[in-house]
Amino acid sequence: MLSNKDKEAILNDFPNSFYLLDGAPTEIYDYSGSLNNGTVTSPSSKQIMPLVTGSVRGTEVLSSTTITYDPKGIATKYYKDNSFSIEAWCALPGYNVSTTIVGDTATNTGIFYQNGNIIFRVGANQVQATVSNSEVVYVVGIFQSNILSLYINGFIADALQIDSYKFSNETATFQSGPSTGRFVVDCVGFYRYALSGTQVLSHYNEGTQEVNISQIVAADNGYLFSMNTESMRHKFIYSYPTSKTWSEVATGGISISDDNSYIYIPETTTAATASFTFTDYFIVPNYLNIDTSQIHWSNDVSGILVEASIDNITWRTCKNGSPLPYINKNDNQFSQIVYLRITLSSADTTKYLPILRSLEIAFYTGKNFYSDNSGYYVSSAYDYSLPKFNSKTLSYNSNNGLTMYSGHGFSLNSIPAVSCIEMIYTPQYNENVLFSGAAKKYEWNSAGLITKTGISSIYVNGIDRTAETNVWNFLVVDTPHHIVINLTSSDTSIKFNQNQNDTKSGLGHMYNNVAVYESALSTNTIANHYLLYTGNTINQINDTSFSLIESSSGNDSTPFFLTVVEPESVSL
Repeated sequence: MLSNKDKEAILNDFPNSFYLLDGAPTEIYDYSGSLNNGTVTSPSSKQIMPLVTGSVRGTEVLSSTTITYDPKGIATKYYKDNSFSIEAWCALPGYNVSTTIVGDTATNTGIFYQNGNIIFRVGANQVQATVSNSEVVYVVGIFQSNILSLYINGFIADALQIDSYKFSNETATFQSGPSTGRFVVDCVGFYRYALSGTQVLSHYNEGTQEVNISQIVAADNGYLFSMNTESMRHKFIYSYPTSKTWSEVATGGISISDDNSYIYIPETTTAATASFTFTDYFIVPNYLNIDTSQIHWSNDVSGILVEASIDNITWRTCKNGSPLPYINKNDNQFSQIVYLRITLSSADTTKYLPILRSLEIAFYTGKNFYSDNSGYYVSSAYDYSLPKFNSKTLSYNSNNGLTMYSGHGFSLNSIPAVSCIEMIYTPQYNENVLFSGAAKKYEWNSAGLITKTGISSIYVNGIDRTAETNVWNFLVVDTPHHIVINLTSSDTSIKFNQNQNDTKSGLGHMYNNVAVYESALSTNTIANHYLLYTGNTINQINDTSFSLIESSSGNDSTPFFLTVVEPESVSL
């Protein structure tokens, strides 16, 4: 269940229906108390991490999956102009995919996703916002008879004044899915009134709280490696709008904000295509002995293309959060002059409106980084991608950890003898060596068939997967997983994403919050770690002497309950 504070934030606002969707079975329970239970057709069997703090599971929506809700009392002729609100948390599919987040397709009412846009529709009326599919989105659609409002991540994204609208349909069937590509939904709520902006922001804030990861690890004497560039010292940075303002480069055909803080494709009243490109160059001082780099830009949405060149002839596409093409350990084609070509485009300027707020390239002499709570460090002979700082684990952020730039792997250096490994791992659909030791490994081939040596147990999202023979029975591509591996004996030669002699490695797999322990973690400790990672501040009691006795002063009909009161802050 949700932790008390999170659940109360929702239930105290009196939803008509509220669905946690914790790994939805064929029937989904309405936690509002209204008994408006829903159903699921062709549910996924995967047990994945939730999208919301305090939840237990997220619900994966497949191409055959449909989740049907039964909120009652909204969007029909019997409540023809009554206000209502719909909220949901979702990890969105690819930009080329369209799906129903929570909506009734027959009446064209609800929240929909279309090729990079979230759209809240009521009949022919709609409000919309271009969003990134690189992390979880909290979306709220609000209907009042004369206005539609769309909130994204706690803040108003779009609003529309409409003529007084009245529903004429007798029924409304709200559903999520189906979807091609990854689509995860969590904590869907319906309200028979218009949520206020304050309520929406409160729900978002409560749903994104997170226990400090270092506290989780340190409490069991582990060593934590959070994968980011936050503590690295750069040698040189080139950025917009600092090194150059947007007005210096973005001339003609592109709009610049009044405060010169971002550039964007302007909205039009009729559908049209638009594209704008500018080229720039800068000089990297050769005396700095640069050997790698990292590029970041915001916003990470469809319609932004960044390319790099060292000769202004051949251009290579940049990936957000990755080393710059040419200027990295793998390519090793260093040049004093670096050219950039940036393109903003839209296939429909009434809908898809990319915004580029900032772009930064940082240059380094080495990207080794140290453990958060020790002198042990990470290194590799090859380059890797890192975020500037870690996003929350449940954000499902696609750049929230270390990804090898082009295969190979990374090592933990000068570590003590390790008996247990913990990590947040996001897979891609290809082979990989999750980790390897001197005589230990956990790997799989392109079909997912597992080979393991020296593994005592492996838990994924709190579930024992030691006996599994194929990773695709429990792993979901582009989705973070909490993994704990106990070794049969301790090891000091720990590598990730490759075997010991680098003859096998993975492509695109992401590692975050890697922790190592000198002692194995018990089943109860692993379960508790998963609960803490998901924001559930729940204590498990495993005591055979524990008993519950009904008071002698009562009778058979006397109600009683057992509760544990947790402090607001967690101190481990």
